[in-house]
Amino acid sequence: MITSKTKKHCEQSSAELDVRLKFYFKNCCWEVSADAIRQIDYAASEYGIQNREEHNYRVRLTPPIMEVTKSANGDFEFTQLNKNCQFLQFLINTSNFTWRMEPQDISQKELQENTDHLVAKLCAIGYLCLPLKDESAPRAVVAMDSKSRGLLNTGMSGKSLVGEMLRYVNRTTWINGRSGDPDTNKFFFDALDEKVKIIVIDDIPAAFPIKSLSTYIAGDFTINHKCGSRIIIPFERAPKIYISTNKALKKTSYDMEQRLWKIYFSDFYNYKHRPHSDFGNFFFAEWDSVQWNLFWNLVAECVRLYLKFGAVQPRTEPF
Repeated sequence: MITSKTKKHCEQSSAELDVRLKFYFKNCCWEVSADAIRQIDYAASEYGIQNREEHNYRVRLTPPIMEVTKSANGDFEFTQLNKNCQFLQFLINTSNFTWRMEPQDISQKELQENTDHLVAKLCAIGYLCLPLKDESAPRAVVAMDSKSRGLLNTGMSGKSLVGEMLRYVNRTTWINGRSGDPDTNKFFFDALDEKVKIIVIDDIPAAFPIKSLSTYIAGDFTINHKCGSRIIIPFERAPKIYISTNKALKKTSYDMEQRLWKIYFSDFYNYKHRPHSDFGNFFFAEWDSVQWNLFWNLVAECVRLYLKFGAVQPRTEPF
């Protein structure tokens, strides 16, 4: 549920916008704004209402799982980081583009670039989890592999795991990125209905015409179903799009480039080194209540970071 005094929030300081997102859980509600996350007891508030979209978890707020500041020259700094949260540590690892280097050989500039990439991922996750959309700055998030030793990664860097985590936050539909494109396959979005909030288009090939998604990113969403029905979802209720690829995107127009929020994944994880090797469990399926609680705190903090900083994109591409 969203409350806001204005729909425009993507490119401005959220302190001026008063956007709030409410997460409903079994035992309480969290209200997220740019300034804070507040826990509300159902029994003592008007939020104990029927027909709310409730996550089937019992949660409690921890001390802030991360605190981020931004300097006058645009540098981000983490003043607090709870590395006990496995998914946060995973995102830190996927933003580490210097992991092959000896510590004494890593420059301050390179460390700052790693931080920028992490903040970009966290804000992008917050954007995807926030139902509110802005007609002045529509975006699709594109998760890409970095180059390693002159070649693009072969995948397995963690991009799809971010798509998987979105399933737990909002209703999400996955589409095989190799099943054509909306220009050539009129049933490309056949699996969608009006309740879907996020679309994951997984593993698009190098030849995928990214411009074919332009209308779906910036306008109403037209869905043709194989049964013959056709629905149109207005922009403000249309799902957001998360795309993953381990190939370089085809060159497109400047306007289309402005609709793509690119985040980059290092090759810290690869076909030889998987997250379960580091954490001793398979994410989501084998988490205990402690990790689930930290996960939900992380999701709320991601939304807060997006409301605070907007669409953060790395200042340098790791190529």
